[in-house]
Amino acid sequence: MPLNLILPCAGSGTRLGLAYAKETHLIAENTALLDLSLRLCEPHREKIQSITVVLTPEKAEIVRFLDKWRKAFEIRFCYFNDLNFEWAGSILSAEPLFAERNLVLLPDSYLREKADQPIVQTMDELLENHDVAFAYMRESEAERLSTLGALTIAADGRVTAFCDKPDADQRGFNGFWGAFGFRNIAGRPLLEMMTQSIRREPVDISTLGLDITSFELQGYDDLGNWPSLHSFIRNFT
Repeated sequence: MPLNLILPCAGSGTRLGLAYAKETHLIAENTALLDLSLRLCEPHREKIQSITVVLTPEKAEIVRFLDKWRKAFEIRFCYFNDLNFEWAGSILSAEPLFAERNLVLLPDSYLREKADQPIVQTMDELLENHDVAFAYMRESEAERLSTLGALTIAADGRVTAFCDKPDADQRGFNGFWGAFGFRNIAGRPLLEMMTQSIRREPVDISTLGLDITSFELQGYDDLGNWPSLHSFIRNFT
């Protein structure tokens, strides 16, 4: 069953401070940040049912920008619901457009997939038998974990704990997520829990009663700040 790709583009981009939507910032000729996510999916078009982009009225240029991709994908747009909060709320704003299986990619991240585990294909396969799947990077340094979505991943790939940017005890966390996918029935409870964590409320992922698994990425770049972005551009081909 094909995936619905969700691209949350409603953020204000304060770390970059651009006068336009950060997702349209060019990193090379004819290549903006938003193109990176779509190029990742392009070889697996048959597994993409639709693309859902969440934005705000102030970022309407994204609609025009994505016109070049409309022959490759069915692209839908929805506005951020002000009743929601932060990046998890941006994804939750797309709930009326959730499909049976959904994949979330952050447009200000660059993911390098393992040759034997393409992100789109692997997510599609895992969501056949699991409620949620995280694409993750291994990480043990507390300073690094404190800036990302930290995970505890068991030896069999099960995800047993989650915390968004843990600022206290990082013991037990051994990775962070770069992308994730979920079945429709798991979307709301998962994203509500993520919102609680963003608000610095304690969460216990086991209380969701969901089957949550994971697979490892080859690499990850956070392109939401200038030092990382400049470094990435220097090495981008």
